[in-house]
Amino acid sequence: MSPPWVRSGRSLITSDVPVGLIPHPQDDNPWSGVGFMTAWGITFPRTRKLGLLMSDLMVIAEQVPVERVRAGHIDTKQRGATALEKLFNERTTNSASIWLYHHPADGKFVPNDLPDASPVTSAVMGTPD
Repeated sequence: MSPPWVRSGRSLITSDVPVGLIPHPQDDNPWSGVGFMTAWGITFPRTRKLGLLMSDLMVIAEQVPVERVRAGHIDTKQRGATALEKLFNERTTNSASIWLYHHPADGKFVPNDLPDASPVTSAVMGTPD
């Protein structure tokens, strides 16, 4: 029997750079300068049916004591849904360097619009490529 947060109808893909960054929704230009310290959220597919979504702690920092956060009291489990699957798979696809990986039965979950391969995942501004 599957754990209660697993939904068997949707699947997650992964890549050679499986960590995806989600910009803050209020950002005027959401793709400029999104990094681990400035991202609203971070996606990480763990298995075909389980993903980890981490979000900005500063949103709740003033309302919840840090000790409760460290103890995992505000962590939640959520059933899979189409919107979450698409969010994870789009972020995974956009962060991939060269390779996407999926179970042979899960090809339909790979987004249609794939970016070009990008073996360089970060660069210093103002320097030659």
